[in-house]
Amino acid sequence: MMQLHRVTPPDGVHAALESRRPHPAGRRLVSVERSTRPADERALSGLKSAAFGAVSGCLATIPMTATMTMAAGYSALPQNEHDSLPPRQITMKLAQAVGVVHKMDELERVEATAATHFAYGTLMGGVFGALVRGRVRPDVETGIAFGLTVWAGSYLGLLPALGLLSPATQHPTNRNLLMMGAHVVWAAALACTQQRLLTTDEQSNHI
Repeated sequence: MMQLHRVTPPDGVHAALESRRPHPAGRRLVSVERSTRPADERALSGLKSAAFGAVSGCLATIPMTATMTMAAGYSALPQNEHDSLPPRQITMKLAQAVGVVHKMDELERVEATAATHFAYGTLMGGVFGALVRGRVRPDVETGIAFGLTVWAGSYLGLLPALGLLSPATQHPTNRNLLMMGAHVVWAAALACTQQRLLTTDEQSNHI
């Protein structure tokens, strides 16, 4: 009966074959890299969307402020309510809390009001961006729903809880309608700007 003998390759050939064989640790490293890469990409995408949202929220505060100013100027509110819009009240409450309100002249009060208003718009825009991450085109309806949620959450919950503003239920109807309308303008501008930034970024990634 013929016997089969195992042929052992020369040492040099054996070493070459062993060097080409993937090491188990190397396979595990590649597997870990592949498994963590999507999570890293999602985190980066979320941060980018939040950053775009913050920029969009800041820019959207411009037409919102213009709407409030024009509405007050065209007598949408009684004359005695022109200087008591919520952004001003909130800012003066904050200034009073830190003990500087009595040191501020009118220009400083206007500038402080604008600064806090834009800061809040930027912050809420960042929240919107984080919520719509992965959506290249967040529609205007989604933006408006978010804007009205911000109004309700702020004017009925957060601001009264912090002692910065009385609840919206105690405000004049005309002023509530004005502020709700201003938030709709802000939210629509926010969604459109966010959509533009995300679309531009998506197109640049495909170049």
